[in-house]
Amino acid sequence: MSAPTVQRTDEDDETTEQYHSDLVEVLAGASIIATHFWESEAFDIYECMKRSWSVRGRSVAMASVLRATRQVLPGGDLYAYNDAPGRTAADISAVFGKATARVLGGLQQRPHARSVSLTGGGAR
Repeated sequence: MSAPTVQRTDEDDETTEQYHSDLVEVLAGASIIATHFWESEAFDIYECMKRSWSVRGRSVAMASVLRATRQVLPGGDLYAYNDAPGRTAADISAVFGKATARVLGGLQQRPHARSVSLTGGGAR
C-alpha cells in the first residue's frame, strides 16, 4: 500500500503562475504610481496599491497585495512607514519594488514536483 499523495496538475501550476504574475503586475504598477503620484496625505501608500489593483482589473485579492507589501516592512505597518518624517515617493516606490522581488524570489524557489507524499514515506 502506498502513501497518499496530492497530485498536481498543469492547470494548478498555470493558476498559481497566473496568480503570482498578476500579483507582481499590481505591485510593480504600484511602484510606478508611487513614483509619480505619492504624497503622504493626499495619495498615500494605500492609494497607490488600490489604484494599481483597480487599473489591473482586480485580478488578485487586495488582501494578497496588502500582505505582500506588509511583509517587506519591519512591523508591517504601512501607515507608520508612509507617514514617517522625511519619507519620499522614492521610498514608497522602493517598498513595492522589494515586495515584487520577494514574490518573484518565492516563485524561483517553488518546487515543481507533480506528486508529493503527505506522510513523507515512499511507495511500499
